[in-house]
Amino acid sequence: MNAYDKALSFLAVREHTAKEIRAKLSQRGFCQDEIEEAVKRLIAENAISDGRFIEALIRSSLKKGESAAFIRLKLLEKGVDRKKAEEAVRILKESSEYEESVKKAVLRMMEKKEEGKALSSLARKGYSMAEIRNALKGDC
Repeated sequence: MNAYDKALSFLAVREHTAKEIRAKLSQRGFCQDEIEEAVKRLIAENAISDGRFIEALIRSSLKKGESAAFIRLKLLEKGVDRKKAEEAVRILKESSEYEESVKKAVLRMMEKKEEGKALSSLARKGYSMAEIRNALKGDC
């Protein structure tokens, strides 16, 4: 199997960034020239799309109750361009889906722990105090 075909098999399972595809192909012993050729072809064919990757990661992260700050970090780690990641998070924070996700995460944590520990735990997970307060007020 060549690098292009192997990359397609990765993309058949889930969306990946070009950075992820390069790393996976490199781990499997493909040479850098073949990897770059495959990635360029996949980008040209729109098989690799930052936009689709961002949407998929955000959907998955919201189901897990992850904060916008954490989502931003994940996007950057996966190789999404900084401007695209920041724009996606800005749009996310304005969405009703994110508001609901924050409310659920805050309420879940408040049920499990006493208030001080819950607030500390939520802050460590990347939620701002404003997000936490708004969720508790129901204004998120």
